[in-house]
Amino acid sequence: MNMFERFQTRRVAARAARLGIHVGDELAAAQRGERPKFDAAKNPKHARLAFEAADDIRIRELARDLRIVEEEAANGPTLLGSAVLALAILPIEVVGATQLVAMMDIESRHRLAIGTGLTIALVGVTAVLATTDASTAKNAIDVAKRTVRSTFVAIVYTLLVLAIALLRALYSLDEDVGVLQRVAEGLILLATAVGPAWALEWLVRRAHTAWSTWSRLRLLRRRVRVAKRTQERATSEVNAIHERGSKWDAERAHSHGLYGLTHALETAERAARKHRDDEDQTP
Repeated sequence: MNMFERFQTRRVAARAARLGIHVGDELAAAQRGERPKFDAAKNPKHARLAFEAADDIRIRELARDLRIVEEEAANGPTLLGSAVLALAILPIEVVGATQLVAMMDIESRHRLAIGTGLTIALVGVTAVLATTDASTAKNAIDVAKRTVRSTFVAIVYTLLVLAIALLRALYSLDEDVGVLQRVAEGLILLATAVGPAWALEWLVRRAHTAWSTWSRLRLLRRRVRVAKRTQERATSEVNAIHERGSKWDAERAHSHGLYGLTHALETAERAARKHRDDEDQTP
C-alpha cells in the first residue's frame, strides 16, 4: 500500500466507525479492483495459456521426430559430397554426349551445344524422378535406392547410345578402320556417355535425398524452438497471474488490518468520549 491508500483507509475507517458501519471489504475492492485469478474454464485466454504451458506431449513428439531425422541425416548421403561428385562427373557426360552427337554426323559447330543440351535434359529428367520418388519413400535411405522409373530412363539412354554406336560401326564397314579401333571407340563412348549417366542419375537422387532430409531437419528444429518458446512464455504469463493474485491478497490483508485497527480505535475512542459525557451529565 502506498501513502495515499493508507491515508484513505484510515479516513474511511474513521468515518465508518462514526457511522457505526463496516465497509472494509468494499474499500479493498474499490482500491484494488477484482482479484486477479487464473480461470481456464471461463477465460479463453487463460485456457489457451494453460494448453500452451502443458504442451509437453507435443514437444516430446517433435523432439522424437527430430532425433529420427538427425539419424537419417547422419546415416544418409550428404548434400555437399553428392553435389561435388555430380559436378565432377558432369563434364565427362558432356564429352560423351558430344561424342555421341558426332557419331550422328552433325556439324562440328553444333556438337557441343547439342551434347550439352542432351546432358541437361538427362539430368533434368533424373531430377524430376528423384523429386517424385522422394515424395513416396518411407525414409531417406529408400530415396537413394534406384526405382523402376529411373532405371527405365537410364536403360533407354544406354540402348540409345549402343544403337548409335552399332549403326556407326555398320556404316563404317567400308572405311579403312580396324576392328580394334571400333571397339576402342565403343568402349570410350560407353565410359564417357553411359557410365557418367548412370552415376549422375544416382548422385542427383542422393543430392535430392540430402536436401529433403536437411529441409525436414531445419523445419523440425524450428518447430521445437517455437514450441519451447511458446511454452516458456505461457508458463511465465500463468506465473505472473498467480503472482498478481498473491500480491492482491497480501495488499488486501494489509488494508483490511489497517482498516480494522483504525475502526476499532475510532470506535473505542467514541465509546470513551460518550462515557465521559455521560459521567459529566450525571448529577
